[in-house]
Amino acid sequence: MRLCDEEDVYRYVVIYPKDASVRTVEIIRRMEKEYPGEVVGFEQIHPSLGGAVSDAIRLVESSHLAFISSDLAYDLRTVPRMIGLSKQNPGAVVKTSRWLQGGGFFHYSPTKRVLNRIAQAFLRVLYSSRLTDFTGPCQIVPTELCRSWNLKEKGFPVLIEMITVPVRLGDEIIEVPAKSYGRREGTSGNSFLKTAAYLLTAFRVRFTPKERLRNNDSGSAL
Repeated sequence: MRLCDEEDVYRYVVIYPKDASVRTVEIIRRMEKEYPGEVVGFEQIHPSLGGAVSDAIRLVESSHLAFISSDLAYDLRTVPRMIGLSKQNPGAVVKTSRWLQGGGFFHYSPTKRVLNRIAQAFLRVLYSSRLTDFTGPCQIVPTELCRSWNLKEKGFPVLIEMITVPVRLGDEIIEVPAKSYGRREGTSGNSFLKTAAYLLTAFRVRFTPKERLRNNDSGSAL
């Protein structure tokens, strides 16, 4: 909130699961009281991360929707630049990339960086794309464009689906270099098996007919 111009942000929506800790809910309620009308907490209806994404898409009332994960893995100083590019290119997806010059991985093991590099190279070949980061989900999306994506994933693979679907459909995507930081507190819910499931999603989206990836009734809830 300190980084962004208040005129650029309509509302901050915090989506949290039904089993969120009491402490988490208390903090969200405190934020709502401290910033009435600006911060809104919403207990998600549909389960898992994919459910949180679909609930967010339903709730949005602004022209664009910014997806930012709650572990704040990305340097938030990137967000104002993303907003600026989104204003200049209102129909485009503006997303982060850890592999562009000026970005990078911090507090990640060398093994994770190497594996991610290999995955990016594989996905670029699979999709015949110049995109540098298929697994960096922090993005700003035009609301109607986002609602037109026929997203299917319910769990963590929705993160790669939100990137591969617009790539497959030929939607304009602009990448912004961003620094990414590995989790230093709490426990990640993204296991190795969940990460491996990303590749299955990537294959599914790649070979799904384009007409089935676009929701023609873009104004409806997903």
